Amino acid sequence: RKVATRTVRRWLDAGRIPGAVKVDGKWSLPAAAIVQDPLSGVMETVRPGAGKPDTLTVPGLLASMPVMVPLAQAALILGVSEYTLRQNAGYFELQRMGDHGAYVMPKFRIRQLEG
Repeated sequence: RKVATRTVRRWLDAGRIPGAVKVDGKWSLPAAAIVQDPLSGVMETVRPGAGKPDTLTVPGLLASMPVMVPLAQAALILGVSEYTLRQNAGYFELQRMGDHGAYVMPKFRIRQLEG
């Protein structure tokens, strides 16, 4: 699912992975485990006046963003913390821009990581 380990732990604690059992303090997951909620990176929104929610995907969200995405937005899209992004700046291909040298992330790298 390409989600953080912490996210999986929250899913396990919330009982959202059917068939998962804790054995000797460690989780055992069935091979065909399916999370009971939508994937990370997919959100549902309701437009005013519309009856059904639209599904927004990561590519759909990125389409309206600039080529270089601010760090806070990149962290939300990828489901990781800004701290994680900064600590792995080389992996995420972060660059410093602006008068104060704030980190930004190239939109193409977010697409690569989200598949």
